Amino acid sequence: MAYSNMGAILSDLGENNDALKAFKQAIAIDPENPPAYMNLSDMLDDLGKKDEALKAYKKALKLDPVNSRGYLRMANILKELGSKAEALNAYNKAIELDPSNQFAYNHLGLLINDVGD
Repeated sequence: MAYSNMGAILSDLGENNDALKAFKQAIAIDPENPPAYMNLSDMLDDLGKKDEALKAYKKALKLDPVNSRGYLRMANILKELGSKAEALNAYNKAIELDPSNQFAYNHLGLLINDVGD
């Protein structure tokens, strides 16, 4: 937990490479910690490392399969990578898990509009 917290602080300070190291250290200490994978995923996404972020989101969701936010974030990356069918499934899963997730509905609508063009 301490390394995840340190990573979050470093991220807030703009020290992204050090934050990335801290998140990886948190996972090394506890490889079954879904929030550590979510933090790592978010940082990788912020750094533009979409493929790595996608792998980390998948691991986080394997450990915590009811994380609506995780499905939303993963769907966003899938969409960016051009995997629209997978993104559609992930948005729908986010909504299934949290029907009040307005961001998932919004992004799902944007994807459907994009596919319809």
